[in-house]
Amino acid sequence: MIGVIAQREIAAWFRSPLAWILLAVVQALSAFIFLLHLEAYLDLQQEFRAEPGAPGATAYLVPRVLGAGSAVVMLALPVVTMNLMAGERQRRSLPLLLSAPVATVEIIAGKYLALIAMLTALVATLAIMPLTLAFVAPIDLGLLAVAIVGVWLFIAAVAAAGLYLSTLTRQPVIAAISTLGLLLVLLLAGEWSGTLEGPVAEAVRYPAPSTHLLPFLSGLLDTSAVAYFVLFAGLFLTLATRRLDNERLPR
Repeated sequence: MIGVIAQREIAAWFRSPLAWILLAVVQALSAFIFLLHLEAYLDLQQEFRAEPGAPGATAYLVPRVLGAGSAVVMLALPVVTMNLMAGERQRRSLPLLLSAPVATVEIIAGKYLALIAMLTALVATLAIMPLTLAFVAPIDLGLLAVAIVGVWLFIAAVAAAGLYLSTLTRQPVIAAISTLGLLLVLLLAGEWSGTLEGPVAEAVRYPAPSTHLLPFLSGLLDTSAVAYFVLFAGLFLTLATRRLDNERLPR
């Protein structure tokens, strides 16, 4: 049943013009970001030639392009997640779904699997720009692959929070606003932690998903960051499952 629910969600998503508009907007913004940083890199070529150990094209562009691109996808995330459960309530189809002989965890897993498929398409658009460098210069495919994996894990983790918040309301707009608010708080916490020192900085830094993305963008496969993303997603998926379980209980 997980596959059936996921296929239903994916089909509904790609039948709507919103999916294609969102893909086009993310692609356009990632291309713009890529061209800005490529121009900056070309302007710095003279300085890099005289500097030993200067970064190559991949080392310079990938962290900047994928870092900014991941923020673009993160800010687009509320549009993707808002209808997952809130839309079911608004269409009055949630009681029918909950009355089906399907475990609550299967419903959440199917919704999340569809969400991951949609977000994978968005992350793939981010990878296209750096890959175009291969036509004109050698690129570090290992660094690029690790960075893309990190961005995918980052987006998959924060998407679970959006899914959970969508279970709390029947209005997709409220779900989108609350998801955007949470993501902005987490993003700002990561930025704020850079201005702090000592245990306080660590206490503010650790909960922010964006801080765990940084090692991947520099080409480091950080297993502790992988564990963090898995636990972050697991927490919100568990909360979403419990929320639906409560609605199934007889009143």
